[in-house]
Amino acid sequence: MLGTELRKSRTAAIPHQGLPAKKNTTKDTRILVTIAGLEPKVGATHLALSLALKASEQGKSCGVILPEKNFDSMKECYVLSVREETAAGQRKRQFASFAGISIMSGVLPGDIEGFQLLIWDCGVLSEGARRFASGDLRCIVSGGQAWELAPLNALLLSTSYEDLRGLAVCIRGVSQDDFNHIHKQMAGKIPCVFVQHKPTWSDISLREDLVALLRLAGC
Repeated sequence: MLGTELRKSRTAAIPHQGLPAKKNTTKDTRILVTIAGLEPKVGATHLALSLALKASEQGKSCGVILPEKNFDSMKECYVLSVREETAAGQRKRQFASFAGISIMSGVLPGDIEGFQLLIWDCGVLSEGARRFASGDLRCIVSGGQAWELAPLNALLLSTSYEDLRGLAVCIRGVSQDDFNHIHKQMAGKIPCVFVQHKPTWSDISLREDLVALLRLAGC
C-alpha cells in the first residue's frame, strides 16, 4: 500500500524534523497536554495524534511524545525515517516526522523546547498517573460502554475538587443519549467531550471535538 519508494526509506537519508530548532517558545510558555486511557485500547494515542494534527492545521508548532511500543508500531506501519540517540546508562530517544508533526519517544517534556504545544501520550492511567498529572490540560480517555463508564464514574467520585481542575473527560463510542446523561452529571464540575475515532488520520477538518480540546488547552 505504501509503495516501493516508501519501503526504501528505511535506509535512505531522508530529512525529517526530529527536535525543532530553538525558538522564542520556551518550556515556561508552551502548553503541555497529557493524555491517558482509563483502560488499554480506548484510543489515547489516536486522540494524541489527531489533536496534534488539528493543532498543526491551525498553524501551531506541535510535538507528540509517545510510549516506545507505540512509536515502534508507527515506524513499522508507516515506514518512518527515524533518528535515534543512545548514551550509556540513558534511555533510547527516537525522533521522526509523521504527517508534518514531530513524534518522539524516550524523552521527557523538560528535554524539549521549540513547540507551542506538546502532547504527551501517557499510556494507561494506572501506569502513567505521575506523568499524566504534569499536564496543563489532562485528558482522560474512556470508552462509552456501560462496563467502561463504571470505572470512570468511580474515579471521578473519588477525585477531589481541586484535582479535577485542568481535567477533561474524553468519551469514545458512546451513544448520544448516554453522553448527554454523563455531560449533565458532570455539568459545572469537569469538561466532558464526545470524541470521534476516525479510521483515517487525515479526516480532522470537521472534528469539533478536537477544536473543543484545543480551546480547553488555551490554544
